[in-house]
Amino acid sequence: MRFLAENAFTTPDYLVTPDILRRIEAAGVLDRLRTAQGSVVRSLVGRARMERLVEYEALASGGSRPYTVADLLGELRTAVWGELNRPSVTVDVYRRNLQRAYLDAVNSELNPPRLANAPANAPDPRPTSDTRPALRGELTELDALAQRAIARAGNSMTRMHLRDVRMEIDRILNPRP
Repeated sequence: MRFLAENAFTTPDYLVTPDILRRIEAAGVLDRLRTAQGSVVRSLVGRARMERLVEYEALASGGSRPYTVADLLGELRTAVWGELNRPSVTVDVYRRNLQRAYLDAVNSELNPPRLANAPANAPDPRPTSDTRPALRGELTELDALAQRAIARAGNSMTRMHLRDVRMEIDRILNPRP
């Protein structure tokens, strides 16, 4: 996770050079970075990986300490949301996009869309293993973290972003029809 924090979740300044970007494109760098970073986040919180970690933990024996879902989610929270623990919280546009991608990925896992033409007895597409409570627990922790960080926001955009994060977390945890 350390490698991903340093290489996938950090803004690649060498790719975000305004003088060069303005010459080759009018817009799009923010979307491209969010898409790339969001892909990594989706891979990490995806059902297959999460359920594999749950299974590895269940099958661990003899004092071995497997890498757990809790380990993954805790380290991912630090990698994506680490600045919320600083005395003065400032979240730049690239990190805000990464954080939105994180929320989108978790929402996709907790509240997957039902197929329009699925039969009434189709299985529920939401996760049924320990992944659901783990993801919901992470969102609860993140909501508390964001709430505390609002008072230390270094600028108005960060403050608005954190308020939006809290509203989005509420929407994910309490979906309305």
